[in-house]
Amino acid sequence: MRSRKLAYGAAALGSAALLCLSQQSASAATPVAWSAQYGGASASGTRWLESAGTGTDLKIQGEVKNTDSGCYSVWTTWRYDFTTLPSQKLASLCGPGTKSFTGSQRYNMLTTGSLAVCKGDDMKDCGPWVTMTSWPIKSAR
Repeated sequence: MRSRKLAYGAAALGSAALLCLSQQSASAATPVAWSAQYGGASASGTRWLESAGTGTDLKIQGEVKNTDSGCYSVWTTWRYDFTTLPSQKLASLCGPGTKSFTGSQRYNMLTTGSLAVCKGDDMKDCGPWVTMTSWPIKSAR
């Protein structure tokens, strides 16, 4: 009798967790606005989750604007559980102007990612990192 109650309890808990996850995923499919800036450059755009075969991808679409004569780049960093992946440069722009970019990363519940605008063409001098994986976005890394 006791094992039957435990089995029913485990099944109910599993169903509740699945319901919460499906509700979070459904709301997460809506594009979420993000923005980052540093020095004379700013980047802004949207991000969303998209089904991709047997998994999910996090899509990023944006635009970097440079208002001074320097060079700036937009970078993302991703982590799966405790594994940090190599950083990805999404765009670079030297001098005044605007440039569009897109990015994509495989996503699951253990994925965290951030985006920053950096001075130059590397990640040595960057502005605040903005999260790409909390729903909704607004916090810094």
